[in-house]
Amino acid sequence: AGQDQGEGVAWFDVVTRPDGSIALMAGDVPGTWIAAAAAAVQLRAVLTEPLLRGAGPAAAIARADAFAQRTEALRMAPLVLAVLDLRHGSLHYLTCGHQAPVIVTPGGTARILPGTGTSPLGTCSIPRVASTELRPGGLVLLYSDGLATTQLPDPAMAALAARAGAGPAGHAHPPDADPRDADTTAAERLCATAVEQLTHDAAGGDVTAVAAQWSPAPV
Repeated sequence: AGQDQGEGVAWFDVVTRPDGSIALMAGDVPGTWIAAAAAAVQLRAVLTEPLLRGAGPAAAIARADAFAQRTEALRMAPLVLAVLDLRHGSLHYLTCGHQAPVIVTPGGTARILPGTGTSPLGTCSIPRVASTELRPGGLVLLYSDGLATTQLPDPAMAALAARAGAGPAGHAHPPDADPRDADTTAAERLCATAVEQLTHDAAGGDVTAVAAQWSPAPV
């Protein structure tokens, strides 16, 4: 907080909705750190309010886009939003000039979902929502690298899948697995690996990640 020379702030949030689904979001706000951080706080509040009222992802993004049109610091801010139905494992998501979510299957395969083509906030772009299904034990990852431009390469995707599947929450713990994985959940391992990879690749920007694992059984 004592520095105001960096470019862009990465942020995330998780919202538990009235129907029991959860909304996961991640994004970046351009500009110097202090101004961008203040704008990110405003954006989280604007998104949380309609999501808590049960609004769908398209309606929530439309509200955020209208707010960004009136807020200079949020114009052209990229964002990804995903709503996970905890009853059936369905995932509805949209990407606003941002990298799409990553899915890791219970079998240990990672893939980046297709983007939905919505433009960054403040551009009056029509929100487009896409859907997919998670299998029991599957994970979804949202990540941001400070400028929302870094797409994880294939080797990094393989590392994400391998580490997410290691240990008690996933597959059998391999002999050469990172000892830090022994007492962590699959979602925690997925986030840790994503942050490590993005920190290595990013050019000094903020990095953040948020992940969820779906299980049809109550936790």
